[in-house]
Amino acid sequence: MSSAITYFDHAATTPVAPEVLEAMLPFFDRRYGNPSSRHSLGLDANIALGQIRRTLAEALGCSPTGVVFTGSGTEGDVMALRGAASGRRDRHVVVSAIEHAAVIQTARALEKVGHRVTVAPVDREGGIDVERYLEAVTPETALCALMAVNNELGTIQPVAEVSRRVKEIAPRAQFHVDAMQAFGKLPVSFRDWPHVDTIAVSAHKIYGPKGTGALFLREPGRLEPVLTGGGQEAGMRSGTHNTPGIAGLGAAYALAVSRRERDLAHYDTLDRCLNRLLDEKLPEVAVNGPRQAVELAGPGPFERGRVPYLVNLRLPEVPAEPLLNGLEGEGFYVSSGSACHSKSGSMSHVLAAIGLAEEDGGNLRLSFGRDTTEADLARFVDVLGKLAPRLRQAVARRV
Repeated sequence: MSSAITYFDHAATTPVAPEVLEAMLPFFDRRYGNPSSRHSLGLDANIALGQIRRTLAEALGCSPTGVVFTGSGTEGDVMALRGAASGRRDRHVVVSAIEHAAVIQTARALEKVGHRVTVAPVDREGGIDVERYLEAVTPETALCALMAVNNELGTIQPVAEVSRRVKEIAPRAQFHVDAMQAFGKLPVSFRDWPHVDTIAVSAHKIYGPKGTGALFLREPGRLEPVLTGGGQEAGMRSGTHNTPGIAGLGAAYALAVSRRERDLAHYDTLDRCLNRLLDEKLPEVAVNGPRQAVELAGPGPFERGRVPYLVNLRLPEVPAEPLLNGLEGEGFYVSSGSACHSKSGSMSHVLAAIGLAEEDGGNLRLSFGRDTTEADLARFVDVLGKLAPRLRQAVARRV
């Protein structure tokens, strides 16, 4: 067991940055008031929430009333889909085949209560088949969803193009974007996506706390509330505010914006380094999704390709679970796909959607962070080069 620990699972979650923790701490202690209370402690907390709400609203290009604080990215996705579908006579929903489980499973739940759901296919690299997606849309379509960056492959989707063309066919349809893996790194706003209606984000993907997210609404009032009760968040999301978490979300986003160019240049360097090492030492390793990432530190827009901070590798004839265990034994924390899917033991729906099967080999998702180094990647490739042949031999002996 190696004593060195290298974390390659930032797409699952990130550590809370010191600056973010510092912004959160007062709301656990001296500024602990409930924002819904009418006394001075409550007013203080409410003022703090208002400041964060206005900052995020300006950044995303919506009104402050269009910022709904949530308890997770999943909640934002579910709120957008169920809120858009509730009470609509138009009962058709279109989603892509590689959406997060929060979107796919919610669409399936809507199907059980009478909505018609179309799942649009993707290509071998995980890019949406735009024409097939649009073929599914009709003037009666109520809701469409397309994630900005796939959480397993890192594939960037053409959100601006698809949402624009959807609205040409179905002007009344709500268009939702799961932006968890793009928020704070790529341009994410209603200015960048003028035909998108709702955007869901999460704090813990950008060095903020778990249990906090936001749903941004272009037009407040178009969604039916999903979580009813005391009327917080303009009635859209009742429940006592997680004030420390919301403070963390605001601080994490501010930090991400201030570091964006530096971080993206760092990720570009890491991705090029990994490709070079694999070409030199492990040419049999394939990339699921686009092999070459887009250089996000350069000029945009970024509507195609793969982000440099997330890559999915496939090792032929190497089983995934022993590979993950072997890597952890050497100090590498990686995953085989989405953290929300990894415990099910079955193959990811994302990998199945791009045409892969269990017998195609083990898959590793590597997602980089601010502290990831080229030395980490060099050690990883060296260890992988030793582990993979041993595991192939073990499989061959069993056969």
